[in-house]
Amino acid sequence: MKSEQIPRSGPTDRRRASVAGPSASCSTYVLAAALTLGLVIWLWQPLDRMIWTVADPLARAAMWGLFAFGWLYLVAATYVTDHYDLFGLRQAWLHLRGRQYRPVPFVRKWMYRYSRHPMMLGILIGIWATPEMSAGHLALALGLTGYIALGVMLEERELAGHFGEPYRRYRREVGALLPWV
Repeated sequence: MKSEQIPRSGPTDRRRASVAGPSASCSTYVLAAALTLGLVIWLWQPLDRMIWTVADPLARAAMWGLFAFGWLYLVAATYVTDHYDLFGLRQAWLHLRGRQYRPVPFVRKWMYRYSRHPMMLGILIGIWATPEMSAGHLALALGLTGYIALGVMLEERELAGHFGEPYRRYRREVGALLPWV
């Protein structure tokens, strides 16, 4: 399958830009999300009851390996789309240099040929692949899974509305998270 380029700017990007300014909208959103997550972590009250524990050393090692794979997969996916653009750093840098920002096109390659949302897949693997699941970890994993499901649903609707038939074709050909789903 050949690489297909789809620009990554949509209506939500334009709404954020009207509030924070075009050069700071993405980085402002990333900062707000990071601060919110930091607040959740700071105020978190542990729930120590264990839901599951994997005792077998080989199975534990496999779970830790899957955990590491998930987070590394997430980071790799940020570089496929343009890591610096994703976090708003490119937009701010271009603004500081007095240069016009042009959205980086989405290139349908590597993991994006098999999953429309590989970053979300990496997070889900990272939060669920654990040899020890406490009640607190389960609550966080369930909350993040719900947040991701809602975010994917909203992003899918926005992208289909913005890009039309090319994105709808991409949706028919590539699973949201897993290739076969």
